[in-house]
Formats: sequence, structure tokens, C-alpha cells
Amino acid sequence: LIVVAVPLRPSNDILLRLAELKPECLVFDIGSLKSPMREGLDAMRESGCRICSVHPMFGPDEIGLSGRHILFVNVGNQAATDEARALFAHTAADCVELSLEEHDEVMAWVLGLSHLVNIAFAGALAESGETVPLLKQISSSTFNAQLKVATQVVSENPRLYFEIQQGNTFTSEVSEQFRKVLNSLVSAVTVNEEDVFIDYMDKANRRLAEKEDDAIGGKP
Repeated sequence: LIVVAVPLRPSNDILLRLAELKPECLVFDIGSLKSPMREGLDAMRESGCRICSVHPMFGPDEIGLSGRHILFVNVGNQAATDEARALFAHTAADCVELSLEEHDEVMAWVLGLSHLVNIAFAGALAESGETVPLLKQISSSTFNAQLKVATQVVSENPRLYFEIQQGNTFTSEVSEQFRKVLNSLVSAVTVNEEDVFIDYMDKANRRLAEKEDDAIGGKP
């Protein structure tokens, strides 16, 4: 087994080199995005290698896999995908199989949007001049929950998080949607359009309360 576990930028070159070497074992990467590695993944498949792509949706500090998701991207070799999934058959992880295009589109929301929101939240606090310990003393449960997540996000590898934003072709679409909603909410408050503000909250509440089998955008 060969696992390509390096930063996103050199991953494609490594896969291209492996395609030349033609290893006989199973090979997969664990990158957060897949489209930047499309050329290398295609080269591996065309060279006859047992190649697939995997994305564990958790960090290396996790101990148990119960409730954790592992994504498997079929890049044209179903047998290799099945072989990779079998490695986790004895665990409690939830395994999900999807295409390369589906993976990166979903990651634009799951990783891209969540990172963007939390970095913006933390950045606004950092530049506000307010003393964070004081805010914690007088904060609400909502603020505390958001601060906890934002603090964790901004403590991660900033280069990796930039790569996740910059390397995903769907980032601009998601960012524009976020900007559109934020501007609409701010505008509604500014011009006293209470109904518009309420409508956004009501629609969001109904959509997020829907069943798991009717996920955002129809994606898994």
C-alpha cells in the first residue's frame, strides 16, 4: 500500500512519478481536494495502477472513527476503490463513495465555506480592538460556541487552508453566495426591512432541518 499524504501542491507531481514507476500495490492520496490532482490520478489509472482517492474528514488526533466520515473517490478503477474501502470495513467509520467532481463541489461548502466564515469571524474580532478575555466573561452561549470553532480553525495550517480555498474551482461560487446573503442581511437591517431578515432566517431554518437524504444541493 502507498498512501500519498503530502501537501496539495506537490501531490500531482508525485502521482505522475508513481505512474511512471507503476507500483503493483494499491495507491491512494488523502488530499482535501481532488481536482488539482486530476492529471496525476488519470495518469495512474491509464498506466494500469490500482489507484483511487480517499479523504478522511477528520484530523490525525482522532482516536475512534465512530461518527467520522471517510470519502472514497472513484477515479475509474472500481476494484481499487473497493479495496481501499475494505481497509476500513472493521471500523465504525461512515464510508461514502462519490465522483471527483462531486467531491470538490461538496468540499467548497463543507470545508471552504466553514473555514471562510470562521476565519472572517476571528479576523473581525482580532481587528476590532476588543479584548477577547473580556468578551468571554460577558458572552452568550452562541458567541462561545462560535469562538471555540473559530479559534480551532485559525490555529490550523494557514497554507493548507489557503490551498483548500484557492485550489477549488467552486470556491468563487460559494464565496459569492456567502457575500450575497451577508450583504442582504446587512442591507435589511440598515433600511429596516424586518420581513427580509426574518425570511432569510425562516428559509435557512426550514432547509437545515430537512432530512439527511435531502442534503444541500442534493449531494450526499
